[in-house]
Amino acid sequence: MSTSTDKPADYKLDNGYGFPSHVRTAHGRWIKTPYNFHRRDDGLMSHKFWRGEWHEMPSLGDLETWLYDGVCETPDGDMVEPDHPCSWISIIGLT
Repeated sequence: MSTSTDKPADYKLDNGYGFPSHVRTAHGRWIKTPYNFHRRDDGLMSHKFWRGEWHEMPSLGDLETWLYDGVCETPDGDMVEPDHPCSWISIIGLT
């Protein structure tokens, strides 16, 4: 793993959906973006990098339901309170 600011050798400006093939983490490490990574019609990104893995983002309808019900799913599939640090609502920054 490189922490260099140099782009990976297989870096491409477009992953086929208008985004780079790699993104740089806050720690300076380059990671591959999922091939279908894109901005959805609802304005959210299609995926979120969390705990070393890419996860498909929930819909706005899912987020709304979780807020209303008082429980929220985590990327791992667990159900927690919406303000739990591992809830999708917290990860996205809505709490």
